[in-house]
Amino acid sequence: MTKPKPARPAKPAVAKRSPARQAPAKKPSAARPAPPPTRPFKLFADYRQLHVCDVGGAGDLSEAWTPQATEDRVAVGVGVVGIGTADAAEVHVTVEVLAVAPADDVAAWDHVTAASVDVTGDAVAVYGCTDYVPEARRFAVAPGAWRLRASHRGLARGREQIRLQLWPAAARAPVVERRWTPPAAAPAKAPTTRPRTLKQATAAAWRGEPDVARAVLVALAAAGDHAAAAAAAELHAFVGAWREVVPLATALVGHPDAVRTGNVFTDQCRLLRRAARELDDPGVITRAAAAVPSAMAARRDACLLRDLDADPRDADPAAAAAFAAAVATATSGKRFVGKPAELARHCFALAAAYRLDGELIARWDPGLATLGFDQAVDVARAHARRGAAAAAWAVIAQRLGQWYPVDVAQVAPVILLVDRWLGQIMTPARCAQVLATPRGGAG
Repeated sequence: MTKPKPARPAKPAVAKRSPARQAPAKKPSAARPAPPPTRPFKLFADYRQLHVCDVGGAGDLSEAWTPQATEDRVAVGVGVVGIGTADAAEVHVTVEVLAVAPADDVAAWDHVTAASVDVTGDAVAVYGCTDYVPEARRFAVAPGAWRLRASHRGLARGREQIRLQLWPAAARAPVVERRWTPPAAAPAKAPTTRPRTLKQATAAAWRGEPDVARAVLVALAAAGDHAAAAAAAELHAFVGAWREVVPLATALVGHPDAVRTGNVFTDQCRLLRRAARELDDPGVITRAAAAVPSAMAARRDACLLRDLDADPRDADPAAAAAFAAAVATATSGKRFVGKPAELARHCFALAAAYRLDGELIARWDPGLATLGFDQAVDVARAHARRGAAAAAWAVIAQRLGQWYPVDVAQVAPVILLVDRWLGQIMTPARCAQVLATPRGGAG
């Protein structure tokens, strides 16, 4: 007899939900918000530059900082963008890595630029011009073309803040989206009192007031201030008053302890030699040499009795090869990695050391802050030796405001008058321009 199968348990009854109690349908998820910007961090903008560089690239801006790029505050190289700053100082930086182009808020900033950087690695590094790149802050990005917007504010207050925004976009030329125009400087207030001391008189000369300074310096020299006599000799030399230069310069070389630095003595000796030529009177040198203290005999013989420009200035035939080897060593070594401005300055110094006029002229970049007045003198001399007086003066004129004295008795760049080559290009009009140009810290 077949046993009957046990009955299956009945399914428990499930109450149906009313339409009002049914769970709402799921909404599609919203797009993720843009990641917040980094917290502000500080970078030292050495040589007035910050770099944003593909970590997989070379990051070379040595040829990119043209005068126009310097004015625009943006330079572009292979895999790197340079951002110009107002000063070589610490700046506050924020970085935003975005999925799409940001909103246009250029009106809220002082200066805004945009450029493109091609990324081959997995990140970009943000660092100061001379920072150690392997330790720079990195920001993850995908390989490809990215647009970089740099927005600056705080320029009027001298407290610069820079926001860097990166988003994927096809490569385009760099542009200035908003240009900073500094407010007009208030006119300098004329001194309320006439200079009375050597320091006040030389300050007037540095401001471009030679006539005021000269009158005071001559009076001080007549009263026995030999440092003032040296300063007055320089001003007289720049107006071609060589007869008046002689007693003033002789007073200083006869009392060299009146100044703190030896190059004032050297300058006055060279002015005396120029005066002797201009006046056709070799006795100028003989009489001045007799006034020099015996303790300064060696310096007298080296600077006054010897023509400092008599030595040949031609480069050694092997100099070009030695220079090329030194540049190759500097370029391939680790010392200047990530430091294009320092590399350019170093190579320029090598050209000066090897006395290669062509290299000096080719490597002169008025937009490179590390090339100052002394380097302009080297380039101008190279032009002058080639007979290019106008080109020589143009280089000097670019850096006149950057001439600095090392002693209060120095009021003008005497090298322009006493150098064998530069002296030939200094016309009366150019000499007048030197004296009228604010310099020595007043520029």
